[in-house]
Amino acid sequence: MPHVNTAADARRIADAFHYPPMGSRSWGGPPAVYAYQPPSTAEAQAAINAEILTVLMLESPDAVSNADAIAAVEGVDVLFIGTSDLTAALGISGQMGHPKVIDAYKAVGEACRRHGPVLGMGGVYDQENASRYVAMGARFVLTGSDHSYIVNGADQRSAFFNSLPAGPT
Repeated sequence: MPHVNTAADARRIADAFHYPPMGSRSWGGPPAVYAYQPPSTAEAQAAINAEILTVLMLESPDAVSNADAIAAVEGVDVLFIGTSDLTAALGISGQMGHPKVIDAYKAVGEACRRHGPVLGMGGVYDQENASRYVAMGARFVLTGSDHSYIVNGADQRSAFFNSLPAGPT
């Protein structure tokens, strides 16, 4: 869930994503995971709750400053730093290795270690900074985007064909 800035945001999201007693998600009838024939509703809801992955994106200075309270919310599994948006909000757009970004990863990582969610990283694709943040504990890692994968593949194929010797003309 993008743009989570407060513990209240996190509570609302975790509540909406989970069935009772963990949350208030609506039960729309037997789900496909049980071939539309679940065991008791309470049993099905408990089993599904155990499998739900709640990923919250922290993309602002407020979110980083509230990371400890956000990480303490029950039902939150990942605090994912949306690094591109965070750098823009900090006025240092695209500077993935800026000290403010390093400090953000430290703060959010400490909150995760204290309360249990996994630290997530997005928008950091260069080796130096990605390695730094993984070393700081990022384990839920966005390694690229569909656009970057397509462009990278196209670049590789173009390089291959451009490297072939020219044949007879």
